Amino acid sequence: MTRYCVALGCSFVSKSNQKSEISLHSFPSDEPRRTEWQKACGRTQLPIDPRLCSQHFLNDAFEFCSRPRKLKPSAIPTIFYHESAKSLKQTRARACR
Repeated sequence: MTRYCVALGCSFVSKSNQKSEISLHSFPSDEPRRTEWQKACGRTQLPIDPRLCSQHFLNDAFEFCSRPRKLKPSAIPTIFYHESAKSLKQTRARACR
């Protein structure tokens, strides 16, 4: 089954990257953390089984030396391309004033 990262602007697909070091992680089942992940990834609606790839987490969000890579229960995704683009737009807008 092909799985993909739901983060806005991310193009990671598991089927085409089977030998990759990048891993996919399911959204938490508890509602407060799930909502936090959803806001962070830039989506207003999610598919039935949403996943984020490991590229959106800092290294300290993972259990030490676990294979396959396992997220700590408190892990929150923080690295997103859409945030960089938004920040760049805001910087440009301020420079044009």
